[in-house]
Amino acid sequence: MAEPLVIGLDYWADSARAALVRVRDGTELESAVLNFPRWANGEHCNPRLMQYHQHPLDFIDAAENVIVLKAADPAARYRVVGLAFDATASTPCMVDATCAPLALRSSFADNRTRCLFSGRIMSL
Repeated sequence: MAEPLVIGLDYWADSARAALVRVRDGTELESAVLNFPRWANGEHCNPRLMQYHQHPLDFIDAAENVIVLKAADPAARYRVVGLAFDATASTPCMVDATCAPLALRSSFADNRTRCLFSGRIMSL
């Protein structure tokens, strides 16, 4: 029987890291890191006000692009028995009934560069 594997995905403040690990002994078989593109471009941040925000799409892009199965043996995908997530930093956000971030809806397009700060709405 082929050995089972797990994928670990860790969200940092400015990037995400994924690792493909053998369950039996914890050996890391593959790993990859992806910098959040919007964060790297300084989007949704205002250093003057010490406001730094991740965009929900950065988390989704990271999950889609940093998963390490692309570099692994093609048969490895059938051996994955679990996913583990960790977040060193997080950006809590409002979601709809399907758990999709409201910030991704077109009806919130004009609000993406605003935040609630000290009880006031401030433009970034």
